[in-house]
Amino acid sequence: MKDFEALGRYTDAAERMASLSSQRHNLAAELARMLHKASMFNNTASSGTVQVFDHAEAVKQVEKLASANEQLEAAITEMNSYAIAAEKPAVRRI
Repeated sequence: MKDFEALGRYTDAAERMASLSSQRHNLAAELARMLHKASMFNNTASSGTVQVFDHAEAVKQVEKLASANEQLEAAITEMNSYAIAAEKPAVRRI
């Protein structure tokens, strides 16, 4: 028999997991954009320009990404802890 309390907790954790996964994706994409821009090479001798890189903003982005990842991992752990009782699949980390 399905444990409906476990099902509710599983569903709640699954919703948080989906939201946090999206948030982590967006934060990682923004960090990648910042790093890509900083890695662009300009011949400063001929162009007289150099790409600006705000390292303080990059550090903030990494901290936000780490926080989202920690919360995501906690949601996955919680979700998996209710999976069997809720008769739902566990999330695999790849």
